[in-house]
Amino acid sequence: MSPAVPPECAGIANEIASLEQEGKEIQQELAGASPSLKPFLQRELRRVKREMGLREQDLHGCLQQHPPLPRPDLLAKAVQLRVNHATRTFDVTAVARNIGPGIARGPFRIDFAVSMYQGNDLANTRVRVFEVPASVTLFGEPIATPADATSMSFVAPIPQREYVTERWEIPLFYRDEAPSHTYEFEFLVDAEQVVAETNESNNRFFVRWWTTTPAALQRDEPFVIESTGGTIS
Repeated sequence: MSPAVPPECAGIANEIASLEQEGKEIQQELAGASPSLKPFLQRELRRVKREMGLREQDLHGCLQQHPPLPRPDLLAKAVQLRVNHATRTFDVTAVARNIGPGIARGPFRIDFAVSMYQGNDLANTRVRVFEVPASVTLFGEPIATPADATSMSFVAPIPQREYVTERWEIPLFYRDEAPSHTYEFEFLVDAEQVVAETNESNNRFFVRWWTTTPAALQRDEPFVIESTGGTIS
């Protein structure tokens, strides 16, 4: 059943799927059937196609009475960093936001990878899988005009539209030390594609990042950074 089919029409959609499967099986039998059996199988195939046509008409009518609910659109929005120079670590989180009109509900996965480079060489990659629990509901973006907003006589609670993963502690190495270190952050929202979305192309986030020692801010001489592009500080 397509995830866009509302529950009221699910039974009809399931019948159509069963008839499609039955038709495929008959066609397979027909390909290797004896001449005496082929007329029977051809009649059965015509019967299945007629029934499918009728059920598709029923589904069309049901969808007109019960339009599918709007779908969400999960965006891999950002990473949040909190650097602790004293402990030589930093915490990183991934932020996902629902920018579609529909509601997104857990559970679904966020796969997060942090890669560390020494110079141009990959030193290691750490991977964590964060499970967005079933208790989480990410509401869609509101559709309202300025007149709607000014006519409200009360302050409604702000619905949750973003999900932030647990903080993940990573060892901190600096760009201006030897060997020089840089990082890459990449995460994928709804990694198993269990949420039916309007757009699946914005579920991936990628960025390069580095930072320098606190002492680098007090240096008189310039600090030269050679970058291949795409690096932010």
